[in-house]
This record gives sequence, C-alpha cells and structure tokens, in this order.
Amino acid sequence: MTTTGTKTDSEDKMMSPRRVLVASSTLSNLGDGVQLAAMPLLALLAEKSALSTGVVVFARIVPAFILAAPIGVLVDHFNRFLVAVAANFIRIAALILFSTLWLVDVDVALWHLVTLSVVLGGVEPLFETAAGAAIPQIVEDGRLHKYNSMISFVQTFANGVIGPVIGAALFAISPHLPLLTNTGFLLAGSALLIPCIAKTPSPVASVSDTNEDSGKWRTRMLVGLGIIGRNPILAALVLLTAGWNLIGWMPEGPLAYYVTEEVGASTTAYSWILATTSIGSLVGASLAPLTRTSKARMLVLVTGTPIYGAAFVLVHFSPNIWVTAFIFTVQGLPLMLWSITATTLRQRIVDNRYLGRVNVVFHSASIVLGPLGMALGSTLAEITSARLTFLVAGSALCLLAVALTGWALRPGAKAARTREQIRVDLTDR
Repeated sequence: MTTTGTKTDSEDKMMSPRRVLVASSTLSNLGDGVQLAAMPLLALLAEKSALSTGVVVFARIVPAFILAAPIGVLVDHFNRFLVAVAANFIRIAALILFSTLWLVDVDVALWHLVTLSVVLGGVEPLFETAAGAAIPQIVEDGRLHKYNSMISFVQTFANGVIGPVIGAALFAISPHLPLLTNTGFLLAGSALLIPCIAKTPSPVASVSDTNEDSGKWRTRMLVGLGIIGRNPILAALVLLTAGWNLIGWMPEGPLAYYVTEEVGASTTAYSWILATTSIGSLVGASLAPLTRTSKARMLVLVTGTPIYGAAFVLVHFSPNIWVTAFIFTVQGLPLMLWSITATTLRQRIVDNRYLGRVNVVFHSASIVLGPLGMALGSTLAEITSARLTFLVAGSALCLLAVALTGWALRPGAKAARTREQIRVDLTDR
C-alpha cells in the first residue's frame, strides 16, 4: 500500500490528501449536478423537440465508452491527482469556450451542445476513474470503507440532490448561469487538488509496461479485463454492476408515464419520487461504516441485489403513490450499501497499480448500460404497461443475483486472488 507520508490525521487534518479528495469530489459532483439539470433545458432552448434532449444525452455516453480503455491506462501510468486536475481543466476550457458564444451573440445551436456533451462525456470518466483509483493509494486498508462511504455520500448528495436543484434554479434566472457555476465548482476543486500532486507518486504498473510500442499499449489497455477474467469474485461484481444498470434502470424509462398516467398522480409527486431513492442512498452511505466486519460486508454483497430487485416487485403491486415513494426510499439503502462494499472489496483485491484499468470497466458498465436499460424499459412499457416493467426488472435482478452469487462462491471456485498473485500473473505473460 502506497502512503503519502507518516503524518496521522491528527497531525495533518486540514491538508491531508484524502480529505482534500473528498472536498474536491464534492465540488466536482456539485458542478456535475448543476450541469445535469441544465443540459436538457439548454437542448430544449436550442431546439424544441423531445429528440434534442435524447441526442445530447447520447452524445455524452458514446465517448465515455470509446475512451474507456485508454482512460484506464492513463490513470495507471501517471500521477492520479495530476490526471484528475488535467481532466477538470479540459472541462473548464470547454465550458468557458461554450459560454463565450453568448458573449459574442452567437445563437446556440443543438450541434454546439452536442459538441460540448461529447467533450464533457469523454473527460468526466477520466476524473472519476483517477479519483477513485487514488483512494487506496492514500488511504490505509482498514479505513477504505470509511472513505468510500464519505465519498459516496457527498457524490449522491451533491450530484443527485443539491446540484440539480441549484442548476434548475440558476437556469430560471439565466441560461448562462448553470454552466458558469459548474466552471466555478471545477476551478475550486482543481485548486484543492494541485498541492496533492507532489505528495503522491505515479502508480506505474511495471517495468515491462513502460515500453511504448503499439503492441504493448494495446496489451496494457486489456489488463483490466484480464484481471477481472481471472478472478471469479471480480467477474461476478462486474456482471452484477452491469445488471444493476441495465435491468435496474428499466423502470426509470417509463417512470414519468407510470406516475402521472397509470397511477394518476401529479407532476409534483413525480418530482418527489425522483428524490426518494437519493434520500435512501444518503441513509445507506451513512450506515455503511457500521458494516465493519467481513461477515457484515459479505451479507451486504449477497443480499443487496435481491433486496433491491424485490423492492421493484413490490412497486408492481403498490396500491398508491405513497407506498411507492416509501419503497423507493427504502430501496436506496441496499443500493448504496452494496455499491460501497463492492468498491472497497475491489480496491482490496486489485493491485493499486492496475486499479484504474479495472475501475474503468465498472464505470463503463454504469455509463453505457443505464441509458440502454431505460430504453428497454420504455419499449416494454409501450408494448405492455409501465407497471409491468417493475415486475420484470425486479424478478430479473433477483435471478441474476442468485445465479452469479452461486457461481462466484461455488465450492469448486478459487478464492479471490491476492494482489501479489495478480501481479505474478501479469508479469509472467
């Protein structure tokens, strides 16, 4: 485990890189939340059609998927704080350039927004992957769960609750303000991270990996998939992550139709429904540090997905919108507890020098499969009903969890390989 020095928290509370990383992540996610609310509104301002918002969202997804492999290599071969700062400055430059269009009286067209979305979508995973891989580099093994919980809490609160509210309120004042505010948050977050660059080393994977010929570069990009393929627990985690996003996001596609048309509730009730899972997630992140023992964390990993799926099944049979809101609130607990526990386990299994390339596989599964799941859910709702998507998604998640858990923990499967075993496997290739 690489550490940043011998100072304890009591000796360096204010300037500790781990505390700075939490603060910077908060600011970055606040900006992302503001942007999340503003981009669809800007798209409608540029072109009043439902398709315009979909195009902008899709433009954000594509580069994140295409650039996933090289992003992992960059994070594992350069100083992670430097990579995070560089990613933020690219986003800042793109936002400033876009904002100047208004200053020179250029009519903002949809293609301007699509271009901005492509840049932001390609760079945001670079920041998130670098920040996530930096955590075990600066935090001791015994405190990983604590700091993963803290970062998950601030990410959910900033990106899912406060940020969108600020973004919508600022847009109502002026369309310029949300993106300018996002720029300010990114600048502040980057300023915090810059002093940490000199405090942490670059996690170069191995001497053989420094060869820059194209063959070695391609090999390095595939290392993350190789590590996951060798480890049944990591393989089960990435497949469950894919399931959480592909299947778990299916009901989100027709959710507005379900609430307002099939249930007959108001748009205000729909807004409340959107916030309920985030509220439950915040509670889950607060409770995560209490799962200190390995047995408690294994219980979370084994039961989290079935409980989440079972909640969807209950929504299918829900008699009214208030019961649905309560189920969604409770559903946020296993969502966040499972995510934090799975992240901590991944950080402990994988050698930190390869963590960026492993993390980006998980991140790509989230970015790409979530919107695809929403599209599948909307299609299913169009053919049958929105209510039925909850039953289908919940049942599928439960079956997937049972199958993958049984496969990963089967008597014939080897236990998760240690960091040293993974290192030997890779260097022997």
